[in-house]
Amino acid sequence: MDPACRHLFAQAAAPDDGVQSHSDPVDEEARFERRNERLVRFFVREGFLSNGSRVLDVGAGAGHVSNTIASLLPSATIACVEADPSARAHLETKGWIVRSSLDACEGVFDALLLIEVIEHVTEPVTFLRQCAARLAPGGRIFLSTPCGELRNGSRRTNAYDTKEHVHFFTERSLRKACGLAGLTFHGFRAVGELYPRRKGAAGAIDVAKSALRPFRNSLFGYSHLVTFLTQPTS
Repeated sequence: MDPACRHLFAQAAAPDDGVQSHSDPVDEEARFERRNERLVRFFVREGFLSNGSRVLDVGAGAGHVSNTIASLLPSATIACVEADPSARAHLETKGWIVRSSLDACEGVFDALLLIEVIEHVTEPVTFLRQCAARLAPGGRIFLSTPCGELRNGSRRTNAYDTKEHVHFFTERSLRKACGLAGLTFHGFRAVGELYPRRKGAAGAIDVAKSALRPFRNSLFGYSHLVTFLTQPTS
C-alpha cells in the first residue's frame, strides 16, 4: 500500500494476471443490454458520443457496449482492444476491428471507453499515457473502476470481488495516476446509468439505490470511481 494515497496493489503481478476471461459472451450481452442502452444515451446527452464519433472500446470483453453504440449511433466508427484471446475471437466473429493491446492500435479517437479496465492493468500510469496518446484533439476518456478504500478506511466495496483485479484505487490515487499520465481530471461523477437494473420489485430497489448514491458519496466517499479525462489545453 502507498501510505500517501492509500493505493493498494497486488505485489509482483504479472501482465497476464489481470486478464479476465469471458466464457459466455452471449450471456454477457444479454445481461447488460438494457444497461448499455441507458449508458450510451447518457454518453450522447453528455456530448461524449455522437453519430460519427471515432470510438475505442478498451477492454471490450464480449463487445456488448460496442454493439449498443453501433445500434444507436450507426455512423460511429468503433475499434476494440481486448487482451483475452477467446473474447477477441468472439469480437472478430461480430466483425469488429480488434487489437490485443493499445500499442497495436492505429490512429486517434474522439472517445475512449475504460469501463472497469484500469484495475486489471499492471502498469496503470503507463497505460493511461498510452490512452492519452490515442486521443484526438478535443477527445475524452470515460473511466470507471471500483474503489479500493473509502475515505473512512472501509474496504467493503466491489473492488475485491474479482481475482483478476491487480490495482485498487482510492480517490486520491486515481487523481494522482491521471496527473502523472498528463491527463486532466474532471471530478468524480455519480452515473446511475452505469449500473444494471433488475426487473420488478428488485428493479425499484435498484432505482432507489441509484438515487441515494450521491448522498452516500458525500458521506463516505465514492465506492465506485467514475470520471471523464481529457488532455490539458494549451
